[in-house]
Amino acid sequence: MSEFQTKRGIPNHGVCDKITWMALVEAGYQLGDRVLYLKRPMFRGDDVSELQYRLGSLGFDPGNLDGIYGPKTAKALNEFQFNVGLPADGICGRTTVQELKRVYGRSSEHIRGVRERAYLRSRRLSLAEATVAVVSPHELEVSAEIISLRLRQNGAKSLNISSVDQSELAHLANELKADACIHLEFSTSAVQIAYYSGFSYTSPAGQSLAQLIAQELTAQLPSHPLTLRGMTLPILRETQMPTVSLQIQAPSLWVTQAPVIAESVQLALTQFFQDPRI
Repeated sequence: MSEFQTKRGIPNHGVCDKITWMALVEAGYQLGDRVLYLKRPMFRGDDVSELQYRLGSLGFDPGNLDGIYGPKTAKALNEFQFNVGLPADGICGRTTVQELKRVYGRSSEHIRGVRERAYLRSRRLSLAEATVAVVSPHELEVSAEIISLRLRQNGAKSLNISSVDQSELAHLANELKADACIHLEFSTSAVQIAYYSGFSYTSPAGQSLAQLIAQELTAQLPSHPLTLRGMTLPILRETQMPTVSLQIQAPSLWVTQAPVIAESVQLALTQFFQDPRI
């Protein structure tokens, strides 16, 4: 179980919790196993992520490579179908899968990464112009408010949101139309900073922001080992903006070092909005 969790980029505690069970179900699908189309609730699975990867490698942007068949993936599939002379109905059945496999060619980078880099390079912000969502479980609400306060003191519009459900947190951050999202969580290691990486794709913006926060925290807390990790947590997978998950094992560290953590996040975000280094 722990090996599967590590491979899927989810917390590797060896327990089959909700996130692990969903990952197990999604891992059971391969492209062509079922007909995919836009519906509610949306299709999720490795078959969807393979579809997204193939579309993006052909130049059709399916949105985030998150394994979720949403409107952007449906639009990309429609465009692909139109270009190869198939009915542009957004339904991925046997004929569409066969055509995808026939014309598929692996490019050096998925179009989503190219567009994400181009967007961030062209959009420079000061912290005072940015909106930042700071999200957490209820146990870390005080730490989240300390970070939000630090950001507001430096001109940002910042709101902290608490929930036990990461998908709900992602939905609320998306509704806020935040420019970045900072997620707080407990971890199984001393200090860990996670960014989205999964389904053969790594978010360049998320990885860059995670590296900047790690740089600041390492300088502020040199005695605490820190690791960077690509993960597929719902908060990283379902948000539409650059998102990192800041995870600390010791509850006492969240309490005693909250101001230091807040300063590190603020400095990293200031740098990120001015020069994302991607």
